[in-house]
Amino acid sequence: MRKALKAIAKSIAVVFIILFVITALLTLPLSAAGWRLFGPNLYKRALAENDVYTRAPALAGEQIIYSLNYNPCAEDPDCQEGERGDQDGGEVGDLMDSDTTPYFLSSLTQEDFESIITDLAPPQWLQEQAESAIDQVFGYLNLGNRSEVTVSLVELKERLAGEEGIRAFMRMAMAQPLCTPEQVGIIESDEDIAPEDMPICRPSEQLKARYTAKAQKTLQAVTTELLDEASVITLAEGEGVDVTPAEESGPFGNDPRVAFQIAKWGMRLSPLLPITMLLLATLVIVRSRQDWARWWSVPLLIVGIAGLVLALAALPANWALGVYIAEQAPPEFTQNLVNAGLSLEKFVARAFVTLLAVQSGILTLLGLLLRGVLSILEKRRIEAYDWS
Repeated sequence: MRKALKAIAKSIAVVFIILFVITALLTLPLSAAGWRLFGPNLYKRALAENDVYTRAPALAGEQIIYSLNYNPCAEDPDCQEGERGDQDGGEVGDLMDSDTTPYFLSSLTQEDFESIITDLAPPQWLQEQAESAIDQVFGYLNLGNRSEVTVSLVELKERLAGEEGIRAFMRMAMAQPLCTPEQVGIIESDEDIAPEDMPICRPSEQLKARYTAKAQKTLQAVTTELLDEASVITLAEGEGVDVTPAEESGPFGNDPRVAFQIAKWGMRLSPLLPITMLLLATLVIVRSRQDWARWWSVPLLIVGIAGLVLALAALPANWALGVYIAEQAPPEFTQNLVNAGLSLEKFVARAFVTLLAVQSGILTLLGLLLRGVLSILEKRRIEAYDWS
């Protein structure tokens, strides 16, 4: 009877151990993702360590020039005539609507755009606004009441009305054709002009000082009309958690924050399931230190080694994914912009894989440690046995 009960207990323990291995292999990457991907710091580090803020003016300048000259029909003989837009004679590309794009942009070079962006939006300001926006997004997802993402325009307004704004405006003006007689008349006039009536043209040397003064007044008038804060993303129409009945709006209501919280904490706490399986197996079968080391060491080693293999396999898989995304990227974006996005994706993936490898390494070391403990206990048991 005792042997039968022991066999039943052993069978039940084996089932729990198998369930532990299966659930642990499933929850190991979920836990790593839950702790890595659901907080703002990873994304702040990704932007900062990939020099996105320093590279932003060059990336933006290149993208603007590319958009101004982009022709979707250049390599497509089957392109419909209506899709060509302004390509057969316009000054701007398909990505920039000639009806809404200011005429003076087509005269600027990539270096001009880079210089203007750097003057008005230096890397430090970009970083402050980007990190503030990330904090606001995660604050909202963590059930905060703020329902929109805003950026501060105070420093931008100061630069626009100051030396940086004048320098950017004059660089833009010097890239234009010479001022026409009509434009010269407006510039030489002592009357104040509305910002929208300010001529954007290249003044002569004799006219440059007066043009600069007019430009400064124009920029100051523009800044007075700007708000100190601008909304860039509206996250929700209202505040608070939506309590719309589940049958009308899905299992978690209309508020995505509820699903976000469930996913975050479900993934972070998912290791409790395999831990429960292992503890149940321990209660059923473990009666000594030897039993504990024997029944814990092997499953821990299996899960740890499998996790390490998964982490190693994720590296080439992520590389292949990056190659595929680069090949499938929309042609409207420059290759450098696509590569910048891929560098951010690789940083986030590397952070996830690193945590997965660390967790798996710890489990592997625990399994090896328990095997060592088991060997020591077995050796002591043999030495203490009375062979007489």
